[in-house]
Amino acid sequence: MRNVVLTVVVCLALASCLAGRKAEGPGAYAMEQDVPQVVAVLPASVAQAEAATESRKVDPEEAGFVGGLARNVLHNHLAGKGYRPLLIQAVDRKLHDHPEWRTMEPKALCRLLGVQGVVYVDISGWAMVNVAAVENFMLSAGARMVDASGREIGSWTETADKRKFSIPVSLGGIASTLVGAFLSDSPQKQFRHVVYDWGWKMAQIMPDCLEGQSLPEIMLVDSNVDVGTFGVGDRVAVKVFAEKDLVGSFDIGDFRRGIPLKMVGEGEYEGVYVVREGDRTAGQPLTVRVARLNGAEREWTEAGALVALDGVPPEAPEKAVFRAESDGVHMGWRLPSGEEVAAFVVERNDNPVGEFTRIARIEDAAFVDGDVEQGRTYYYRIRSEDGARNLSRPGTPAEVVMPRFDELAVGGELTGTLITGNYRVERDAVVPADQALTVMRGSKLTFADGVGLTVLGRLAVEGEKDAPVVLTGGTWRGITVEEGGAADLSGAALSGCAPAVSGSGSLRMEDVDAHGAGGDGLVLSGGVFELRDVDLTGWTRALSVDGGEGVLAESSLTGNGTGVAYAGGELVLDHNNIHQNERNIDARRQLAVRANFLGATTADKAGVSEQVILKSVLDAPYPDGKVLALMEDEDLSAEQIAKRLEEHKACGIELFNRRKYGDALVELARSARYGADRDVSLYTAYALMELGQNDRAGKTLEAATGTFPYDFRLRQVYVRYLLGAGRDGKALAVVDEALRMDPGNENLKFLKEYVVEEVGKMRSEAGRGAR
Repeated sequence: MRNVVLTVVVCLALASCLAGRKAEGPGAYAMEQDVPQVVAVLPASVAQAEAATESRKVDPEEAGFVGGLARNVLHNHLAGKGYRPLLIQAVDRKLHDHPEWRTMEPKALCRLLGVQGVVYVDISGWAMVNVAAVENFMLSAGARMVDASGREIGSWTETADKRKFSIPVSLGGIASTLVGAFLSDSPQKQFRHVVYDWGWKMAQIMPDCLEGQSLPEIMLVDSNVDVGTFGVGDRVAVKVFAEKDLVGSFDIGDFRRGIPLKMVGEGEYEGVYVVREGDRTAGQPLTVRVARLNGAEREWTEAGALVALDGVPPEAPEKAVFRAESDGVHMGWRLPSGEEVAAFVVERNDNPVGEFTRIARIEDAAFVDGDVEQGRTYYYRIRSEDGARNLSRPGTPAEVVMPRFDELAVGGELTGTLITGNYRVERDAVVPADQALTVMRGSKLTFADGVGLTVLGRLAVEGEKDAPVVLTGGTWRGITVEEGGAADLSGAALSGCAPAVSGSGSLRMEDVDAHGAGGDGLVLSGGVFELRDVDLTGWTRALSVDGGEGVLAESSLTGNGTGVAYAGGELVLDHNNIHQNERNIDARRQLAVRANFLGATTADKAGVSEQVILKSVLDAPYPDGKVLALMEDEDLSAEQIAKRLEEHKACGIELFNRRKYGDALVELARSARYGADRDVSLYTAYALMELGQNDRAGKTLEAATGTFPYDFRLRQVYVRYLLGAGRDGKALAVVDEALRMDPGNENLKFLKEYVVEEVGKMRSEAGRGAR
């Protein structure tokens, strides 16, 4: 049935002439005992309606709907009046093999169908108009009954009009219910209600069949079968107006049977079936069954519509892409392969979990959400919708950050998250201790002259190759990572500062470009560092290391005065391109270097200082170069490693005793490369204290006590160091920790007494000094 406004197909004047008139002739007022019980209701004829139109053209689809609906309604009412009408499907199957049936005599038709009588349905006119202020729904039709002998039992004609219903209001208020429903129902459903009223009128004037059982009276069955295909969560709703005190149910063909009808008022019964995910069927008739308490049961099949359920959701759209621009969030996607999609639904939320709001239903595979604010994060879901209004499963929401296209001024303490956007740092900024700052991909931070960023807590720069974080300015001071702070820079580009990054805290850099115009690039004096895929160019010294420990790997240092300046700490250079600098590597203490491209394959042309020991080089830039060995770098056995450790340790202790503390540290560091050793740690700490590097000595002792937790001598030296540094509380804590691990150790008990005594003296002297 077409979902468009249907037009008048018959002259309303003719319909009004026929309205309510009973045809004259034999049997017009037949006695009830003379009627046949087993009858066949024949397909309706619209010949009278066609004859009444000037053009004699009637839409076949519309005529089929009208005729089929009137035939089915009359069939249902005859079954309630004691007749035994042959199933319509059975009638149609037999008539299909005899296309000449309309010209056959009633006797021959009764023999063909095996019935006692036939019922002819004639449609003389109908109207289905719903255009603007013009609205008209009307049916004029009649029925003629003839028995197997050819005798006409009677003929009856009635007209029903939406503007005047005849179904009694007293029986459940049916008329008022239906007229109110007209305001929102489809044209098909409004016309269906008119046909129900016509059928009820016909039932009042046609004779009962006394041979049949008295069945429950059904005035009308109302449903929403005209909506089309039902999807997941849709409700197939049925309402029955009948006599009171019945037990009822309805079937959706052979898909679901016995769905209960609940009495909701005197003579009113309602039931629903909610479509579940996975339900799928089509072409199913809707059949209502009601029964009295004495067992008398009546069946009513909803006419002119078949139920279709589709509870299988479509596949989700594929390869959705989101892009934030100044006018909103642009999104696009591909249709799911092999799916018939009616529309797409765009949903949005401020969080990745919780209830999403539908913001658009569109047929195109693209959409722009302009109702967004700069500086906010949104989460989107794109879902397919099929013809049954099923939605594809939600899937994982896509996060979209709406950047700050307008520059925002920041400075001072910075914590939390700087979402993608443009920022101007107008005064010195600091990430406080125990706080964190995250800078999101695609952001740009422009620093005022002389301004810098100090990290006492944790800094995370989360750029990407296609959306780097840019930190720039005229002459800003770069990033300083203090001891105890930590910085993790990924996908970043730094310029306009000197140095770019400095400090003694923890530092990790990956996929970072730092371009300078002189001065130092990266200056590392302590802490642990890991530098990978770093590009340094334009600096007086690209990387300066005089403390800490870490690695520079897979990076490029070109076009600088000095590529790597090494003065102290532990540094590993691994698979880097360090070339085309005035000096590639300048070491003030010995530094073994392996597998880097230095622009040459011999030590004398590699641009390195005398303290650099070139074990191997790459014969071409990384990642294409192959390792070329320059000196033997053999693999050692466990015995050889132990021997090397002892040799370097002995040399280091001898140099210490000769008061050559710098040389002693070099040999002790070489020894430490072969494994952990208590004496190496002790003498390293002694040498550092002699050189005035007390902080590094303390860190060495603290690390050693972690490696050798039960060693008394180490703890004794560490405790004395702490007392000398005025850290009496820490000293007591170290001793107490050792006693917890070995409570029976007399040496530790003596050490604690010593510490307590020394702490008392220090506090007493402090008290006298205060007075």
